[in-house]
Amino acid sequence: MRFTDEIFQPCWQGCSDNGALLWPEGDALTTDGEGNHYADVPADTPDIPNLDFYTAAVSTVFCPYTKRLDAARDYVRTAHEVAQNPTEVVLQRVQRGDHASMLELAMRYGSGCEAEERLDKTINLIERILAHATHGQTVTPGPPTIRVTVPKHVLQRTHSAAALAFYSKYRAKGIANTPLAYHHDPDLLRAATEADQAVAAGLPSRAALLVASHLVALGRRPGCEGRERFGPRTDRRFGGFTKLWEAYAAHRKLVSTIREKPNLFWCGAGDCDVRVLDKHELKRCGGSCPPETKPSYCSKECQRRDWKSRHKAEGCVPVPKLGGGAGTPDSGE
Repeated sequence: MRFTDEIFQPCWQGCSDNGALLWPEGDALTTDGEGNHYADVPADTPDIPNLDFYTAAVSTVFCPYTKRLDAARDYVRTAHEVAQNPTEVVLQRVQRGDHASMLELAMRYGSGCEAEERLDKTINLIERILAHATHGQTVTPGPPTIRVTVPKHVLQRTHSAAALAFYSKYRAKGIANTPLAYHHDPDLLRAATEADQAVAAGLPSRAALLVASHLVALGRRPGCEGRERFGPRTDRRFGGFTKLWEAYAAHRKLVSTIREKPNLFWCGAGDCDVRVLDKHELKRCGGSCPPETKPSYCSKECQRRDWKSRHKAEGCVPVPKLGGGAGTPDSGE
């Protein structure tokens, strides 16, 4: 058993009518039908079974949901990283107590990439890291004040990986997506707990939002609401995960904003496919066009190209700078 296939689904599905902002962002890739071999990548890219699944899992677990992904770049990068770090080498580091390597091995077991598909081993490694972070471990015989510490970024990612692992374990059960699971399944509760911990530690990951989104959808089903009528955000079992629900609310607000003001999140050049989830990654046109339709651009090149081919004809003119002349309208904020 491995991670759920839901890692290939966008956590902001439906955020735009034309299907933009779906995972993965960037170049359009195709597979050979089995999901293992991408086209449109360099010929020297290592051919590794289940690498597409591993890449999706890493993005789901390690990245905040606002990070713009590039499928081709991420696939090629992870291919070389996995090839340069064989599982045998990772295992040696694990035996030396390296927590980052424990997490790496957990991700490989969870995706079946250069390792067998063993979600149980993924969970065992995750529990080992969390035990060290919670209780510490004596490095050598001696005073108990000598502790093994887990780096912050590893701990963040471990909580996120735990959320995905326990959610995947829950989804494989026959009672998944039922009122019985909503009220009683321990793995669903653990997934929510770890998702909340990941957000609280500073990583509002796609894995955390995947869990939150499922709880909200499941909570709407008859028989799931119990004594409460407002879903998991206020019920007795899941309502205490305040950081998770804050992240979920922020995500929903972002989705609403993208729908209302797509020009803030899409590069205005018609031949550019860049979409972002953080509007500050783009620069707005500094010309005279009205704010409600003012385009944003990912680069100066896109802005110049769009102004010459389209935006100038729409009536946008440069706003003169003090002591300067007029030209292509510079990007503003």
